Amino acid sequence: MITKELRLKKRIKKNKLSKEYFENEMLEFSLQDFEKIKYFLSNPINEDLKEQYFDIVAELRNIIQIKRKYFTLFEEIFIFIYKKICDGDDDIRGKRHIFTLLHYMYCECLIGLK
Repeated sequence: MITKELRLKKRIKKNKLSKEYFENEMLEFSLQDFEKIKYFLSNPINEDLKEQYFDIVAELRNIIQIKRKYFTLFEEIFIFIYKKICDGDDDIRGKRHIFTLLHYMYCECLIGLK
């Protein structure tokens, strides 16, 4: 039986996500919020936001599929998406959470190669 950790290690290699980025950014700064995101998305009161979340996931999955060849490492895709969301909008608060959500989507196999 393949563990979740082993599957994630294989995905990291397949998607060309650097070990350094995974350990120093995703594990260090995002992982602690994953349970909160999971709880939020599972709460029935947030059903409308959950639908919007999965609509965004579908859009990102398609964009990543189309643009993947332009990036060497997967973390470059995270930066590209972050800049697309934030550039030109100085009023966005909590910008650091954008990376956390992207990292969560990746770790849950919602974006990137499986």
